[in-house]
Amino acid sequence: MGNYPLQWGNYDGFVKSHGYSRFDFKVSEGDINRFGARYRVAASFKSLELNDYAAKTKDGYSALCQVLLSWSAFESSLPLVGLNVSNTETLMKKYSSDGVIKEIRSLDISDKFYKFIYDRVNKRHLEFK
Repeated sequence: MGNYPLQWGNYDGFVKSHGYSRFDFKVSEGDINRFGARYRVAASFKSLELNDYAAKTKDGYSALCQVLLSWSAFESSLPLVGLNVSNTETLMKKYSSDGVIKEIRSLDISDKFYKFIYDRVNKRHLEFK
């Protein structure tokens, strides 16, 4: 199944054969399908097509849209595993988010991205400074 999460076809086939209720999810079937749809959109997104914009501007807006679509998929996945945006610390540590943060910082030589985010981040997350 194109650009859906891995094993989505197995899940979808099982639901069609045996019903959604067999999974004992804490969320609705609509929540699961919404996650699948958002994941698929984020995975399928390539770029924006904008007329009369410079290539760098188009690339910047395309990157922003990719981030927004990816965040939407991530955020909609959290209730599926019993989490929400404010309690993802264990999940982030499991997947080495500290390494990702360090890589972003190394690429942000002038600190423009960091300063932009720093002013907008939840103050209890400032330990990654």
